[in-house]
Amino acid sequence: MTASAVFFMILAFYLHQKRDLGAGLLPHKKGRMHASQFLQGPVGLLARLQRTALMSWAVGLCLLGASYGSVLGDIESFFGKNEMIAQMMQTNGASLTMTFVTKILSVLAMVSTVPVILAVLKIKGEENKGRLDHLLGRPVSRTRLLGSATLLACIIALTMMSLTVIGLGGVGTAMMEKEISLRTFYEAGMVYLPAMLVMMGVTVLLIGFAPKLTGVTWIYLLYSFVVVYLGGLLQFPDWMAKLTPFGYVTKVPVEEMDWVTTIGLLLTAVGCTAIGFIGYRNRDIH
Repeated sequence: MTASAVFFMILAFYLHQKRDLGAGLLPHKKGRMHASQFLQGPVGLLARLQRTALMSWAVGLCLLGASYGSVLGDIESFFGKNEMIAQMMQTNGASLTMTFVTKILSVLAMVSTVPVILAVLKIKGEENKGRLDHLLGRPVSRTRLLGSATLLACIIALTMMSLTVIGLGGVGTAMMEKEISLRTFYEAGMVYLPAMLVMMGVTVLLIGFAPKLTGVTWIYLLYSFVVVYLGGLLQFPDWMAKLTPFGYVTKVPVEEMDWVTTIGLLLTAVGCTAIGFIGYRNRDIH
């Protein structure tokens, strides 16, 4: 063993003398002469910069949904006699399982909002690092740049929520004796999409007018989690939940779909985003 160690040490010193400073012994793989078509626009570039993080979020959220789905078969027996859980769930005559699903979906929707916000804040991060000049110095307008980040965030919102619901519903359906269709799970999850887009709109609004205050978005999301998920347990007044977009979401299928509220959330998201675009187009880029 000692002889092997000495041999490899001598070999290492020999190879170290042969290689160039800062270079390796193996040649670097030659890159492409030109970028792919996907990278020749702001949307593709932003997606590529966040590819690893987005893939991690996608896998993590799907597994998180599946972990909650694995306990759905035992909800009635496990939580049925727990007064604290009953107070937290506020079943209002609906089955405890379906009420639990709607409550968990609200949490999963708020967690799924994190990569959506991060996708928009990527613009601010690149601005802080002084990298936006490379894009804005070319035929890429501020509106197109922020619009690309917003479009990517919308795609991420739909994708992340879909994967989360598929994980929850796919495993949950297999665990329950009284089967609930995957379509029911999907409809119950997609009603949170407008609220997620409102959070995105608030982020765009802050980037446009108060980029130094974008951290408020995280405080707002944390507030949403506390009042929506723990509001019943902590006996918060109803108006506190109405200060967050997640407090307006209809709990399908426990409640009847409220299209007026849903459209109102979508209009709020569009309004905040549009105002944010105006501010971003006119403010100084640092």
